[in-house]
Amino acid sequence: MSRFSYKGVDLSPFLTILRIERTVGNERQIQTNNAPKIGVNLQDVMFGAKIIKVKVSLATRAITPEFVDTVAYPTIATENINKLREQVSGLLHTDSEQRLELPDEPDRYYMAIPKGDINLEGIADWYDETTIEFFVLDGVAHSTTYRKFDNGTVQSDKIVFSLINDGNVPAFPIVTVKH
Repeated sequence: MSRFSYKGVDLSPFLTILRIERTVGNERQIQTNNAPKIGVNLQDVMFGAKIIKVKVSLATRAITPEFVDTVAYPTIATENINKLREQVSGLLHTDSEQRLELPDEPDRYYMAIPKGDINLEGIADWYDETTIEFFVLDGVAHSTTYRKFDNGTVQSDKIVFSLINDGNVPAFPIVTVKH
């Protein structure tokens, strides 16, 4: 099941995703020095973190098709959005990277931490929107797919397995041994 979760907590009861923005690849830092006559020489390329921006809405009540009048004051009792804001603040509060799952990538997760201020737009006392910037330190998505492998070959005193990495960066598998 696809879900929007952070730190193992399903955020969908609190936040509704409006849009997810990702970059292609990671930050790139390119170091050069001057070439003798024209241009530059490439010295080094370093790949940094990734930023994922998630635009979300917070609402203290469901928005139904009957609620269409934007001028008249609603007769339905509403809760103040500040309580919901405080709950969301507590769910996002951390001093280390945590597992982030997004509904449009059900087979992947990111190790991320919220970055910067998360400011509400001030739309209404029961509904608001904000953008959360998640800073992905290693810059990659991690797979949740498990693979069984039993094609080991004995080489001297070791058993060597050939694994297929469908990702675009080298990956170090987590191996669980059952005996």
